[in-house]
Amino acid sequence: MVNGSGDATQTTVTFPHLPAFVSDPTDPTGATTWLQQVEMKFKLSPNLTAEHKIALVSSTFDSETFKRISRALLPADVTTYADWAKFKEVFISLFDTKRSLFADRYKAFQIEWLGPAHESLQEYVARIRQTVALMDCANFSANEVSTLLLLMGMKTPVLEPLRSLVLNALIKTPTETLANLGTLLDNALMTERDQKLPETNCVNFVKKAGQQNKPAGGSSDVDRWSSNTPGDAPDAPRSRCPGCDGAHWKKDCPYKNSRCHTCEGLGHISKVCPTGGRKNDAAAQNSSGERRSRKKVQFVHVNSVKISEPPSYSNGSGSGKKDESRNGTKVSSVKIYSLRTQAAARRRFIVPVMIADKTLYFDFDSGSDVTVISRRDYQVIGSPTMAPARIEARTASKKFICLF
Repeated sequence: MVNGSGDATQTTVTFPHLPAFVSDPTDPTGATTWLQQVEMKFKLSPNLTAEHKIALVSSTFDSETFKRISRALLPADVTTYADWAKFKEVFISLFDTKRSLFADRYKAFQIEWLGPAHESLQEYVARIRQTVALMDCANFSANEVSTLLLLMGMKTPVLEPLRSLVLNALIKTPTETLANLGTLLDNALMTERDQKLPETNCVNFVKKAGQQNKPAGGSSDVDRWSSNTPGDAPDAPRSRCPGCDGAHWKKDCPYKNSRCHTCEGLGHISKVCPTGGRKNDAAAQNSSGERRSRKKVQFVHVNSVKISEPPSYSNGSGSGKKDESRNGTKVSSVKIYSLRTQAAARRRFIVPVMIADKTLYFDFDSGSDVTVISRRDYQVIGSPTMAPARIEARTASKKFICLF
């Protein structure tokens, strides 16, 4: 009852019955749809005030929903709140999922109809109208179509940071041009490449390890070669120096006239002594019969041997006398009765192999029956089509190896 102008007047207010609100996280517009239904009921009672509307809506909430809306309205008190428009705004922000314009437009291109057994044709047509309305077709020009296709094509999970970058730009400016987005992506890719530079190892120079028995006042091969002009540097030898295991020719070895402390021979040092680092003790050799550091073979045929310096001591197969005529000559064959194999590390040969115009490095081993490459190398050469293997491979323990 309201009193006005001294006359007693009565105003009747009818409160409509409102449906209970149930929050559905799977429905992104559930709160908006529910409020539209409530607004229609409020039109049946034109005398409702803002406080009446808020009280009626709050009466449909369960305890948890009421606590959430009360916290969102703080510092105002929900029991005395009288701003219906602000109340609706807070209510929708709490229970609806905010969608971008791109999400609505993307959803339009993913629409699907499973047939009348699942959805009637009329419902499908209505769903199309709703989807088109959310697309904002009035502002859907060729530029918006281009930016939409740009994002739709970035499907791989690796591009998630770039998708987020473009989507944030479109949320801020829905009419952003395709050229500006291309520049944004280009700068992001350049930043991603440049930020990895500090992780790489930079080598400013390479220093050769010094010789252990370097003569006083002598200079290394690297020093002598680096002092020359680039055009004067000689070609690097294919094997190590037999006199000191250095990376130079035998004729350039600083120890070519040195005497070995192990076998007393000339032309090499103890580190590369052919006797395997043992003293040349005839009595010890006679008692043992053979040296354990050597691998005995029957014979080895060598097609060509160039002797750069005549031997000055006996090697077990000759007389030990100097033969000046053999210096610098070539012979057709040499029979060797004793041969000591080198260390395993020196027998490895890493060779580059071209496969599908890609260079891969292989360990050259003529004793291998099957050559296996890694998955990474398979991807480097372009992931060619593989045919089923026609052979069977086993490990040393006779277990099968799966080959593709």
